[in-house]
Amino acid sequence: MVKPSIVSIEEAKEAVEAKKVFHEVDTVLQKPELPHGCEVTGLATLLSYYGVKADKCELADEWLPKGVWGQTDFRKAFVGDPRKTYASAGCYGSVIEDTGNRYLASEKKELTIISREGVDCYELLSMVEKAPVLAWTTMNLNAPYIAQVWNVDGEELYWLNYEHCVVLTGYDLEKEVFYGTDPLYGPCEYDMKLFLLRFQTMYSQVVQVEKINP
Repeated sequence: MVKPSIVSIEEAKEAVEAKKVFHEVDTVLQKPELPHGCEVTGLATLLSYYGVKADKCELADEWLPKGVWGQTDFRKAFVGDPRKTYASAGCYGSVIEDTGNRYLASEKKELTIISREGVDCYELLSMVEKAPVLAWTTMNLNAPYIAQVWNVDGEELYWLNYEHCVVLTGYDLEKEVFYGTDPLYGPCEYDMKLFLLRFQTMYSQVVQVEKINP
């Protein structure tokens, strides 16, 4: 597990010009159809900001690569099935990048999905200043723990329980909060310091949408 570091909000204030930002996005909830589908639901939410009405269930059923519990690298495919409440875990940003780009290519949209890992806290603020992003965190900002250990293709993989992702839609540096839409709850407000700690623990993963011909 990544050991997070405490972030100075005062330093964060120097990373962006706008001290308060909010982007309007559609609210898309994962349940009841996708009890384990925060990732594709977040993707559908993110795409809606760019005018793409992607259906969360179509993304989950037709475009999301899936693999068997205990035999799948969650960086390459979703472990299990988002529609199931058992033997399902989730996936990381690289899988959502692949899912989104294949879907966008089929729709002939001039957009591209980019996943990044190791994004520092100040970069995250700078990204959110410009547009919403899908960020990996934990459910209810609970502390994650290693719940499963799998050996896949000779590599030992550790699955962190409470893995979750939300679309960050803005922030308020004076209040020290992020704004976002959570696939489980809808619009939410997160304590910035705690969110950044959980974000770091989940490998500081972000998925962005960019225009191919801006």
